[in-house]
Amino acid sequence: LSLTTLTNLNQIEKISFTKNSEIKYRWFSLSLYSNADWIINDVVEFLGSQGRMKFVRPLYRLLRSSEVGSKIAVETFDKFSERYHPIARKMIANDLSNYQKQEDENESSSALDNSKTDNIVKKVIEPTIPTPLEQVVKDEKIDKKLDNNIDIKKEEVLSKKESKKEIRKDDNKNINTTRVLVITGIAIVTIGLFAYLRYK
Repeated sequence: LSLTTLTNLNQIEKISFTKNSEIKYRWFSLSLYSNADWIINDVVEFLGSQGRMKFVRPLYRLLRSSEVGSKIAVETFDKFSERYHPIARKMIANDLSNYQKQEDENESSSALDNSKTDNIVKKVIEPTIPTPLEQVVKDEKIDKKLDNNIDIKKEEVLSKKESKKEIRKDDNKNINTTRVLVITGIAIVTIGLFAYLRYK
């Protein structure tokens, strides 16, 4: 629920003034779920006056896990722990300790992830600067590669030119042969025509 809804509900029903522990427990739980900071003092007072594990253990969990009560949960337990039954005291202490361990693990994991991310970013953004000798060798390799590429291109161009020349030579030979055949044919026809007219 929103904080406005909780406030209006409390003003209408006067829940904060009830003496019923069951109702108080449920009201405090709902308020802590909604991170209502104005309920903290009432919760602390209730934890100091109530010893039943049915109420105090869940409320300590909610208090520790909430944004508004996480810091005061341990202080409250240290203040009132002697009033609780030894079994309740032990179980609540374990609960609070587990919350702390979980937070520490999350912080360590987050720090490790950030460190890995930073290293990756450094490798990407800040590449290794080569030494002068490495740079010279690298430049020479690049120059050789470029020279090889230029030579290959020159050879390809020359090869294409030679191919075109050969094609042109073949075309010229074919044209000349055709011309000779045509001229020869015309000459044979002409001679035959003259011979025919002569002996007619």
